[in-house]
Amino acid sequence: MNLNYNKGAINVLSVQVSKETGVKVLSKRLNCEVYTIGDGYNDLPRIAAFQGFSVSNAPEEVKQKAVKVFDCIQDCIDYLSMK
Repeated sequence: MNLNYNKGAINVLSVQVSKETGVKVLSKRLNCEVYTIGDGYNDLPRIAAFQGFSVSNAPEEVKQKAVKVFDCIQDCIDYLSMK
């Protein structure tokens, strides 16, 4: 694990809260289909839960868990708009 990744940011959350739980609550309330993309270790649970995507500058472990890897978010949006 690269501990130097995202040195400029810190996540302070309750034990029961994560990006994954937040997206799950929102998707249920909005009753909508969810697509997710991430670039860091803290995105792994969300990527796994929603069969998510990653960007090419993410750590290798994150890219390996993603369904598909994109160079940028716009490439992901273009891909999804063709579905």
